[in-house]
Amino acid sequence: MKNNYIQLTGPLFEQIEIEKIFPDSKYFVDCTPKADPLQIEEEYKKRCVEPDFNLKAFVKEHFEPPITFEKKRKMNASIQMYIETLWKDLLCEFPRIDHSSIIPLPKPHLIPGGRFREIYYWDSYFVALGHIKNPQIIKDMVTNFSYLIKTYGFVPNGNRIYYLSRSQPPVFSLLLQLIKTVDEKFALSHFESLEKEYQFWMDGENTLTKTGNIHKRAIHIDNHLLNRYFDSEDSPRPESYREDVDLYSKLNSPKNFYRNLRASCESGWDFSSRFLENPTDLATIETTDIAAIDLNCLLYHCEKTLSDFAKKLSLKKKSTYYESKYINRKKAIVSLFWDKKKQFFFDYHIKKNSLKNVYSLAGVFPLFMQIATKDQADFIAKKIETDFLQRGGLVTTTTISHQQWDSPNGWAPLIWITYQGLLHYGYTHLAEDIKSRWIKTIEAKFAKTGLLFEKYNVISPNQSPQKGEYLNQTGFGWTNSVYTAMTEKE
Repeated sequence: MKNNYIQLTGPLFEQIEIEKIFPDSKYFVDCTPKADPLQIEEEYKKRCVEPDFNLKAFVKEHFEPPITFEKKRKMNASIQMYIETLWKDLLCEFPRIDHSSIIPLPKPHLIPGGRFREIYYWDSYFVALGHIKNPQIIKDMVTNFSYLIKTYGFVPNGNRIYYLSRSQPPVFSLLLQLIKTVDEKFALSHFESLEKEYQFWMDGENTLTKTGNIHKRAIHIDNHLLNRYFDSEDSPRPESYREDVDLYSKLNSPKNFYRNLRASCESGWDFSSRFLENPTDLATIETTDIAAIDLNCLLYHCEKTLSDFAKKLSLKKKSTYYESKYINRKKAIVSLFWDKKKQFFFDYHIKKNSLKNVYSLAGVFPLFMQIATKDQADFIAKKIETDFLQRGGLVTTTTISHQQWDSPNGWAPLIWITYQGLLHYGYTHLAEDIKSRWIKTIEAKFAKTGLLFEKYNVISPNQSPQKGEYLNQTGFGWTNSVYTAMTEKE
């Protein structure tokens, strides 16, 4: 990596990040060298000792900047018209470019927008929801994911070299089931890719005993084979280098700190009180100690899809095998992750052998996947209405932690998961109320700014959301699509 990706590691990279030459740590790692990185490195070594050396000017001279855009609406354009024009900007091709951190892809793919100039794994499913009338876009996403799985053995967090140590919430099976409704033959043709991705998440399962061993993402808890988020690296994230190094320097016992940060990125919830020992202190992050309820629901769906596809492909033994897998996982989800006293689904702390105490919309995934019992769904619906429902939609958790995946923020993917989950169990009135509040929030913000955003403050919709590591981004893929999918249902 050192010689080929000078923008990701080495003295030039470290100086740029530590001295905060650019406001966003992700800016430089997305730059592309204009010449051979070794030549640039040698030039830097010669010039950096000069008294009048200008680091920012050096970067401008030797690197192509990443693409940025903020597309405001045209005068009097409706939100629907704006979204349609925005898709043209967000649909990107990814050819091979020498020395770029981008991983090339065979097909075009919709990106989120803002600082997110590449594809993102779990974003893609929610983005696809707004394109069911244009299935070729979804097919191209599936083709890209199959390519990544065949090339790397899994779908990376995004198609950047610096994301190759982790994945994101596994939504490939959801994407295949979505496209199956319009082209079953195409969906079934990706069975082997889905199976290979599943093997990535279950890597090491045969080495585990039933006494609680852990290997990468696979874990045993109370005779149940389950999963956690993980990352193969335990080092600062290149795209957030200065933030990671700064926080690490303040720790007394920093063991596995970087890995836990990275694992939270694999969860997509970077960051949330779900994965903190102290809900208000990011330094206490413990993601790899948590069996995540949402992840296990997604892998249940993967196992169920594998069984369904195998049956349609006349692979009887495999169908039976995956059927036993999803049945066993369902048993674990409805028992192990359910708190009988609090009557809600929670993440499970592996080392403490107990449930976490953070109410989050991850606990609604068993409704989205139709795993929960009717009684469990009843309790969850009540909790959603009394504690999560706010003026502008649903808070992501009931915890105020200063992290972006907590209150007061609302996010399109989790609004959609909850909305659909409630509909599955007959809570139509509550689901429609949530949808109405969320749509009003998006439309009011659009009317004021001419933009759609990554996340929203749902407690005080007129105010900015909690920003997290970076400013609120515009674009924005999953917001555009969830809004489209919801308004088309009206």
